[in-house]
Amino acid sequence: MKAVLILAFLGSAHGIPWIPETRSESWWLPKHRSFVETTSRYPNDIKILFYGDSLTENWFRADREIHYSKYALLGTFNYGIGGDRTEHLLFRIQDGEVKDLNPKLIVLNIGTNNIGGDPKDTPDDTVRGIRTVVDLLLELLPNSKILLLGVLPRQNATFFETIADINIKISKFHDGNRIHFLDMWHQFATAFGVVDQPLFEGDQLHLETPGYQKYADTMDSVFSELLKS
Repeated sequence: MKAVLILAFLGSAHGIPWIPETRSESWWLPKHRSFVETTSRYPNDIKILFYGDSLTENWFRADREIHYSKYALLGTFNYGIGGDRTEHLLFRIQDGEVKDLNPKLIVLNIGTNNIGGDPKDTPDDTVRGIRTVVDLLLELLPNSKILLLGVLPRQNATFFETIADINIKISKFHDGNRIHFLDMWHQFATAFGVVDQPLFEGDQLHLETPGYQKYADTMDSVFSELLKS
């Protein structure tokens, strides 16, 4: 893991899923730094951490009451950033976002931008990136459990095939102790290559509010059990 962190500062022209990397957008580093500031100000208040990309970030939109009714009072903080890939999340984690934290649970959903962005990563490279994220969280947060969510279905059969491959492989990270895998595939698809459209925005990637309600309902049992354990 130390080698990974050293390489973070060498940079990468194309983005390697298991090597930490920043993004070029002008807003991205300030957003990351705002999370670092939140961590430094409220280390004892962060009991649950939602980590990931836009599918995580959009959980907590102001027009969605799901977060407030189900998670806010539990000490839940959302560190999702839209567009992030595994390499970006790795940079954020090792650059202070979890320093001195001791959350009970991390809810992790990452990987869809690795296979849908530019460049597109292979399933195996994406799996390696997810594994590296998981390992870094385990190392830096030794008392935390991780609820690792499978990549949600999206758009078409080509994506479905790639995502199925990824989810089968990351499901093997489940150890029944600190890593708990949850696949929500069947809750968001009506057939192979067909998403359940009322749950999704028009891009068939991002979720509408009913999609987040389905997300919460599907996750509820294992989420609650992990908080008790």
